Formats: sequence, structure tokens, C-alpha cells
Amino acid sequence: MNSCKHCGKDLVKEANFCIFCGKEVQAYKQASKQENKQFAEDDQRQDGKITVNKAELNFFESGADLPPSSEWKYSSRFPKEKTRYINCTISLKHPPAGENRNFELVHFIYGPDDNKKLFTSGKDKFVIGANYKESNHTIGCGWEIPGNWDSGKYFVEITMNNEVVSSGIFEIS
Repeated sequence: MNSCKHCGKDLVKEANFCIFCGKEVQAYKQASKQENKQFAEDDQRQDGKITVNKAELNFFESGADLPPSSEWKYSSRFPKEKTRYINCTISLKHPPAGENRNFELVHFIYGPDDNKKLFTSGKDKFVIGANYKESNHTIGCGWEIPGNWDSGKYFVEITMNNEVVSSGIFEIS
């Protein structure tokens, strides 16, 4: 089994990110020496940290293109025969940063019905405006054609700065 080059823990075979530290791991295996040097430099760079006072996670279904937020119908249960993409919206409450802040959210989706079996993972970059006290961020995964999700419960964990900021469960039935 391979180990994460950042934290040394064993990697989940299918993951693109280490489930312990959230760092991208596949890129190191496939990248050239120059690209690996850039990844190492990026890992050293510290964008402003964000203090999260409260986080709320909600789920909705869509196609590959997100509809306007007024059309999002939040739920935690989705019918297998109609479900394409499951999107997670994380609402964060935080003090104003005083300047625009770049940050990353790493998501891990486990299941179905096994909170240790990694289904998928990913990393997304976002920006919070200087005076914002609240922000909403959406990530998603799935298929354009419905019916591909296996039935069962999926556990979602969202991390920022290697700390869990929110988690939740959705079900495909």
C-alpha cells in the first residue's frame, strides 16, 4: 500500500486525496519533476485562514449544470431512478477577514452504507470577500444520466485546513 507523501499515513487506493491530511496524492504519482516542485511550493504557501463559527451542510439533486439557487430543493433522500448529480452546499458563518481570502474545501463521500469505504473525494478552491460574514459554497458529483447511484446511505465530510467543518448523510433509495 502507498503512503501519503505529506503525513505518511496509508492511502485509500481509489482516493485522489489523503483522507487524513486532505492533500492531493494522485498528482504526485502522475506529475513530472517540474510539476511536483510546483505542488510542493503550493503546499508551503499559506493563504489566509478562515475561522468558521458555524457550518451547515445541505444536499440537492441536479444535472451537470447547476440551476439557479432559487430552484434548489434541499433534501437528504433522493430516488435512485431520478437522481443524477448530488450537490452539497456548505453555508459558513465567519468573522470578516478584512481582505479577500482564498481557501480550499476538501470533500470525502463514503458509502453506500459503509462510512469507511471511500466513494469519491475532491478539492475545490473558493474565495471569501473581505467583509463577508457568511458564505455559501457548492460541490457535487454524479452522472448526467439518472439511475447510476447505488442505493444506500452516503456519509459526507467537508474539511478546511485539515479539520472537519461539517458532515452529513444523504440516502439514495
